[in-house]
Amino acid sequence: QHQLLKEIGMVGHWACSTDRKGYSGTAVLFKANSTNAAENTKDLGTDMRMMLPPLAALPLELPMPRLRTELGPGDAEKEGRVIVADFGEQLRLVNLYVPNSGDGLKRLSYRIDTWESWMRTFAKETSRNIGNTGALVICGDLNVAHRDIDFFCPENKAYAKQAGTTPEERDNFGRLLSECKLLDTFRTFHPNARGVYSYWSQRA
Repeated sequence: QHQLLKEIGMVGHWACSTDRKGYSGTAVLFKANSTNAAENTKDLGTDMRMMLPPLAALPLELPMPRLRTELGPGDAEKEGRVIVADFGEQLRLVNLYVPNSGDGLKRLSYRIDTWESWMRTFAKETSRNIGNTGALVICGDLNVAHRDIDFFCPENKAYAKQAGTTPEERDNFGRLLSECKLLDTFRTFHPNARGVYSYWSQRA
């Protein structure tokens, strides 16, 4: 992995589950600027710093990011679900792997009562920290289809009892957008696009 990243001129940062091997995790890859890469990634360890190639600066003249793993709430503390990358005061990127509610919705209560509440608070605090001149970008696997247009056959009532399409999950995603003043960027640019999906269940 390290050699491949060097060859393609990328730097990587991973957060992995320490509770169950191979269960969950997140990663961020970006182009490296050798001028200040060592300083901004000094907390990543020797192996990670060895991957820094001498490349041009990031697009948009962004500085090299300061990277950290954020501990999620409750069970998520050991599941490697959040990476934060701060590109100076201009941009904060948050890469998430939102917990799936699981078969039989066994984690739905945790997802709604614990994770979603924490996520709204985290997003609000993050927005305040970067101020009016910075941008907050939240990306990753959010494990939800927000609106009917976002998933196949929304009239199928069975979806109301399936992970990612329950009313509770959809409503809470809407709350995240409205309370934290965030935009669904895909729907902002493509409000009427249909049949565009990022996931298709192999069980369908």
